[in-house]
Amino acid sequence: MAAQETAPVTPVGADLFGEPGARDELLRRATVVGAQRRRQSTSSTQSRGEVTASAQKLYRQKGVGRARAGSASAGQRRGGAVTFGPRPRTVRRRLSRRERREALRSLLAQKAQADRVHRVDDWGDSPKTKERAAWLADAGLAGRLLLLDADPPEALRRSSRNIPGVTVERADAVGFMDVAAADHVVATDAALDLLRGGRDA
Repeated sequence: MAAQETAPVTPVGADLFGEPGARDELLRRATVVGAQRRRQSTSSTQSRGEVTASAQKLYRQKGVGRARAGSASAGQRRGGAVTFGPRPRTVRRRLSRRERREALRSLLAQKAQADRVHRVDDWGDSPKTKERAAWLADAGLAGRLLLLDADPPEALRRSSRNIPGVTVERADAVGFMDVAAADHVVATDAALDLLRGGRDA
């Protein structure tokens, strides 16, 4: 940064998180479960029993020269019910705690092998967005960035919140999908210790 000295960003070795050769099936299942848990699943439509309409037959069965018709709430009529429409639902797919931890460590190992996990000793104490953006540019970090600390300082949160693509999280609260969506992960030593231990995704 221009107004302060900040520790350099250095890549983390892949062996820090264990063997990079992850189980592809486990990573696939963790991605599917994480994506499903982020879905709101609140889309809803009205069935025939919920539509506000008279249940009376619209007109008599014969003698009017028109196709026979029932109530106004039928699905084929304008303003009627929606047939087989979406309803609120709960997704039940889950991973065990051990699988979630293994998936997170395996994902971090893969990213570290590709030089996308970095260590930093100090974030600096400036709350200025301009200086934080300049520091990230000097470090060669671009795209979607995930900044992790055991307890992120307020200056880091304030200086990063208006930079597009930059997210600040606690290391003990970050999930599998947060890491998967990031192009680069930058963490302190305390955060890396928590990540090695793993957490629920």
